[in-house]
Amino acid sequence: MITFKGQIEVGGSVVDVTAGPWELSKWEEYAARHNLSIETAPITFAMYISYVAIHREEWPPKIGYEAWAKDVGDVQAVDVDEVPPTEKASTAA
Repeated sequence: MITFKGQIEVGGSVVDVTAGPWELSKWEEYAARHNLSIETAPITFAMYISYVAIHREEWPPKIGYEAWAKDVGDVQAVDVDEVPPTEKASTAA
């Protein structure tokens, strides 16, 4: 299974994070919109995955990622299974 496990400190509280395929697909969408990759933005990857995992039950969340990210104090990745990004589907001519 594709997973990301870690902890993130947000607003002074430490939260355990477990993210799977759904959260990673949300990262892919965000990364595509912002021209990012795990290699070029590893901290943003960890923060965005954590943001999605924390807000999964209330998706989309009331507070946007950019505002939420300002309160992040630390990110600790415990276990990351590397996954290649989803390739764009070819279109028929």
